[in-house]
Amino acid sequence: RRWSEGSALVYQLEGNAWDKAGRTSKAVSLYRAGLEQYPLAGNLHYELGVLEAKHTNWPVALYWWEKGIRSDPNYAPNYHWVSREMARLGQWYWAWVYGELFCNLETSEENRGGMAQQVENRSKDIFLIDMFIPC
Repeated sequence: RRWSEGSALVYQLEGNAWDKAGRTSKAVSLYRAGLEQYPLAGNLHYELGVLEAKHTNWPVALYWWEKGIRSDPNYAPNYHWVSREMARLGQWYWAWVYGELFCNLETSEENRGGMAQQVENRSKDIFLIDMFIPC
């Protein structure tokens, strides 16, 4: 390693580079090594979930994203993907809850946009209302 003191972000970025280069097993090794050093890093749980999702291993992906939420409740992307997975499973209430949490945590208006529309649609379906206050 060229860096002596890293952070979870360094593990994430290097793992992402290996994944983009087609070396997914190397990426997984880095994310897991990062979690040994930084067990509360929501971004590393997120990346492991994304890799599982790429292989349509949804239950394991969901496990990593939910573990990321428990470990780092302020890391918004985990909520986004749990919400999407809950919607895929037909768990509309939970899709709505996690979507709302994502909208409350996400700081980028651009990233919030698509989820805000999904949350609005879910709230209409669940609560049978047309009134919606966007996040």
